[in-house]
Amino acid sequence: MTGYRPRVGDLVALPAYVSDRPYRVLAVSDSRIPGWVHLGGYLIHADLTQWHCDQDVPLDQLRKLPDPVWPNR
Repeated sequence: MTGYRPRVGDLVALPAYVSDRPYRVLAVSDSRIPGWVHLGGYLIHADLTQWHCDQDVPLDQLRKLPDPVWPNR
């Protein structure tokens, strides 16, 4: 299996069965399952709260998301 392998700092979409929220990647390592990757990071909820979680996910089901641009204040 091939797919997008995220890097630390990337914002990704996890497979729908895991979550529909954006996920900020803080750590990436190989999974014990071939074709999968182990991610450490946090989900970003609509109210901007964060929930830390580690996930093993298949590489071919990850999508990189565009980072939001925050206005200067």
